[in-house]
Amino acid sequence: ATARTTSVRARSITAAAAAALAPIANAATRARMVRSASGTQRVRTDRFGLPYLPARTLKGLWLNAFREYADVMGEETLSQADLALLFGMPGTEGCLRFGNGQPEGAETFEAWLTKVPPTFRPDPTRVKEAFVTRRGQTRIDPVTGTAVPGTLRQSQYLRAGLVFTAEITLQPPPNPKAQARLHALLQPDEAGRTLLQVVVKSDALRRFGTNRNRGV
Repeated sequence: ATARTTSVRARSITAAAAAALAPIANAATRARMVRSASGTQRVRTDRFGLPYLPARTLKGLWLNAFREYADVMGEETLSQADLALLFGMPGTEGCLRFGNGQPEGAETFEAWLTKVPPTFRPDPTRVKEAFVTRRGQTRIDPVTGTAVPGTLRQSQYLRAGLVFTAEITLQPPPNPKAQARLHALLQPDEAGRTLLQVVVKSDALRRFGTNRNRGV
């Protein structure tokens, strides 16, 4: 089972940031940030039972993708200082800010639920079941060919076809030197692509979750 990627809405402060993220926000060139969500032990849900993709997880995926790009392109193209500028360091925030990914229609559904008396609201567990499936896994003894006692594990999977939307914003730093570097990072290359566009469409951001390398 898979859950297709999120679309990204840009609410940037500077004109350069807006220009860099605009093609990603455009529905016609939607960035396939997380094309599949593969078997996690537990799908995160909110108080109403709706699944969501934690902002921290999305940020980690982006950071990992940018690190892989930096390893390939070298320090001159994307340095460790650039990564710190974009993603921050322990105790500090970077220019890129991430929100939770929500399934399509979540805001409308939650707005309706808040108007419904608690006694008439659907049980969160039942709501979750509409989005999640479960699979059992166990380890097989190679000698006996039977299940090894105590190895049964239940994993939760998002149902195929779900589309999540997450808001990712750019907040320019107050330091003029850092602003200049951010502006440089947002400039398009000879092919007219910005750094954000190149990395967001990389293989590193196509899947997430347990066993994501299997392409489930």
